[in-house]
Amino acid sequence: MNAGRYGIVVPFAMFFYLLISGYKIIDPFPLTYDPALHSEIAGGVMRHSLIPSTWAPFADVMFTYPPLFHWMSYAISYTGIETYRSVILLGLFSYAFFPVAFYIYGSAFGRKEAVLFSFFGAVQASLIEVFAAGEYPQLLSMNLLVVMLYFLRKENYPVAAVFSGLVLLSHTFTALYAAVLITIHFFLSIRRNGKRTEIKSVLTFLSIALLVSLIWVPKYLQIADNAINRRWENTIWYYKAGFVGIDSINNWFFSLMPGARIGLMMFFFSVVGAAYAHKQRRYQLWVFLFTAAFTIFHIPGTQYKFPDMLAVAVPPLAAFGTVIAMKQTRRVQKFARFIMAGILFAFLFINPYTNATNLRNCCVSDDAPSNDEARLAMWLENTDKAPSVLVADGKYEVWFAVIANKYPMNPRVSELEVFTDKYREMVSDRQKLIGEMDLDSDLLDKWNVSYVVTEFDLKPPDFQLLKEENGTKLYKRYV
Repeated sequence: MNAGRYGIVVPFAMFFYLLISGYKIIDPFPLTYDPALHSEIAGGVMRHSLIPSTWAPFADVMFTYPPLFHWMSYAISYTGIETYRSVILLGLFSYAFFPVAFYIYGSAFGRKEAVLFSFFGAVQASLIEVFAAGEYPQLLSMNLLVVMLYFLRKENYPVAAVFSGLVLLSHTFTALYAAVLITIHFFLSIRRNGKRTEIKSVLTFLSIALLVSLIWVPKYLQIADNAINRRWENTIWYYKAGFVGIDSINNWFFSLMPGARIGLMMFFFSVVGAAYAHKQRRYQLWVFLFTAAFTIFHIPGTQYKFPDMLAVAVPPLAAFGTVIAMKQTRRVQKFARFIMAGILFAFLFINPYTNATNLRNCCVSDDAPSNDEARLAMWLENTDKAPSVLVADGKYEVWFAVIANKYPMNPRVSELEVFTDKYREMVSDRQKLIGEMDLDSDLLDKWNVSYVVTEFDLKPPDFQLLKEENGTKLYKRYV
């Protein structure tokens, strides 16, 4: 293929390939409650305030979650699409856009590199668990980060700063990661061009990035304070510091099985690319080494997010390594080169679809509603538009409430926040209610519960069975 004339086909082909394979993961619903949580923000919290101070109407917890993804989802919902569907679709789009973002980044090096960046970007996107886990704001932020790297490479610092500000408005960890990558860039640039030459660029960059993200800077200061003083709930995701272990390293870096974070083939191309980048592409080498080092050596508080960032660090080196491999095999007959390249690329190309199929088959959790539960929730949304509180005796409660446009007793507030005593009390009282479906009327009154979803038969006179779907019953409570 002529990379100059037809290379632009690759990112669009990869986009639709990820779109189709990714759809397998979200059909009929995503695997976890994370997209429901983001739907709560976009459909409930943002309706109360575009710059929210709390998680009202779901909880009295302070709100610090970066809002860009939710602003976008909320805006899309004005087309008439249900908010939770706009969240899912934007998440799918963010996943599929990854090879396009990498094509943009790769074009800073050349047409051939742009094509390879795009291909390896698609492969790496499928190897991270962010999309399957429904962590859509992180996906959006990673796309913005990759585009930012293009403008950094071109030394177009004002535009790069705009994208870095958007990263800050998208995801907390990606913002921290981006800050390190920006620091590496300017460190190398100052060494190359001299301090005086670059100090103006640094100040311009910081000023514009701060201006773009200014609205959320106070929230970041609050997040930092919460983290330093360990007041936030994120400590439940803290893992033991130190090396992750030989098994994890082998599975992530050297495995040939779909699902590895890099895999042996990508690792091989990256090592070849690293040997080349040692002199020619030093920045990409530093980014890879930094990411790989803290993937292997875990820092508590990062929630194993560094392995996700391999999707940003690996494609450039793998692309450079492939270019070198192509040059070294020029003497091999064209047909043999074509066969070898075809086998390697076909092996990598199956990863996205294979991963999507495996995840849908093996990892569907109780968080996702069944088709019957979803139909029941849709019926309730069509029957009663008024906001009210519901409780369900299953983990699917948050999804049921989102679909029905109601408020769950356990809204699954992000662990990024500091939980209040009242919120903890509400979640605890829900556990009491659903323990054996002992519906204490005092607790129901306390939290103003209007609907109950359960597989039990409720006898109290203040309950009316509205509808049943394959054993799941929807009760209306009358007081």
